[in-house]
Amino acid sequence: MFSKQIYAITSIFLLSAWLHAEMTPLSDDELSYTTGQAFITVDASSYVDGANRYEFTKINLGLDIEIQSNIDELRLAEFDRTGDPDLADETQAADIIIKNFALGRVDDYDTSNPKIIPFLIKDPYIELAYKDDGAGGRQIAGFRLGFGQAKGDLSGDFQSLTGNMEGLITGSSSIAYDLNCSGPFSSTDCFSLWIAGDTQIEAVARLLDRDTGQAQLNGTYVKRASWLGIPQGESFSAPGGGIIGSLVPTLSRVDNCKSLGLDACFPVSIYQSFYVGDPSTDNFEAGSAKGIFMSLQSQAVPWQNYAGTGRIATDKGAFMNFSSYTDSNGQRRYPFVVDLYSALTGTTRVPTCIGQTKGC
Repeated sequence: MFSKQIYAITSIFLLSAWLHAEMTPLSDDELSYTTGQAFITVDASSYVDGANRYEFTKINLGLDIEIQSNIDELRLAEFDRTGDPDLADETQAADIIIKNFALGRVDDYDTSNPKIIPFLIKDPYIELAYKDDGAGGRQIAGFRLGFGQAKGDLSGDFQSLTGNMEGLITGSSSIAYDLNCSGPFSSTDCFSLWIAGDTQIEAVARLLDRDTGQAQLNGTYVKRASWLGIPQGESFSAPGGGIIGSLVPTLSRVDNCKSLGLDACFPVSIYQSFYVGDPSTDNFEAGSAKGIFMSLQSQAVPWQNYAGTGRIATDKGAFMNFSSYTDSNGQRRYPFVVDLYSALTGTTRVPTCIGQTKGC
């Protein structure tokens, strides 16, 4: 089962790119002016964590991929987790369940001239993790498919998610006031929002355990989450500062999935599409997200963080990494940025098929 799921992940993201390749012969004169090198390179590394020694083999594919794909269902790591202390939703059968999963979109999908807008990937890689068995041998402990950089639409009927998923929620506090308040004196929270006016606020959303509002259980990331939002005890901030801005963190502290009278936790199913990277720019280098990967582990594996420093600890099962990172200018970047209104109400799916929104 482990090897079959590795094959499935690899096929999902890479097969389409190969199918679009075209072999064009070169003449002898053209070849005489051509130099190059193999686009595939292999890196080997090791890591010791206490008594555990890991070895890693990373295959760098050196490709720029443009892909628009649809999958009926992406289901990974389906096994019994009964009794796991970090299980967020015991009703979910697998670590990752996304129906009608898609990368890219189709503009003007219901016209005679549809336009495919692909999902862009640069420098994909495949990595295998081995763990020494203590008797002179080693066994495969994990597999991951990662992207150096990525940009574009990611859609699906999200049901169960496991891993690091961080998105920045940002917008005017007046949006929260308009959605929640009938007047400034209808509640203490509404009065605070009224005073805040158009103050820009932001917060980080993560996968959550719905019962507790926590992003971690038993000291590790939640498994099979069906909710996301602002974790218990965290707050909005006001990057613009000022007197009112300085009060925002205290007034907006999340308690029992509520902040400023608004829901702060939401079912993942209300979000039909996310944009990976920055949709406001066509510049791939400036607008792409880094550090994205999907992995499978037969046991705990500390993957190297290629978008930053240190290691990303993963447990047995499947794992999706869409975590924040620091760019070359020292700025914190997030793979998803969602406006406050969409965060509170959900996002509509972008069309991913020609002639219909989904299901092709």
